[in-house]
Amino acid sequence: MSAAARLIEAPGIAAGAAPIVVLAPHPDDESLGCGALLAAAFAGKGARVVCLTDGSGSHPGSRA
Repeated sequence: MSAAARLIEAPGIAAGAAPIVVLAPHPDDESLGCGALLAAAFAGKGARVVCLTDGSGSHPGSRA
């Protein structure tokens, strides 16, 4: 079942009625992948975003 289908089955989550947790591989993936969902969650019950890495391995040799 796709993520979109799961949201349709659980409209309270999409409407911000329940807190959510978003797991992102590295910073900025959470906003690019589900920014609208996070906005709804923060306007409602809230959310937690967990970044699994710091993103430093994303572009080796680039300057921070």
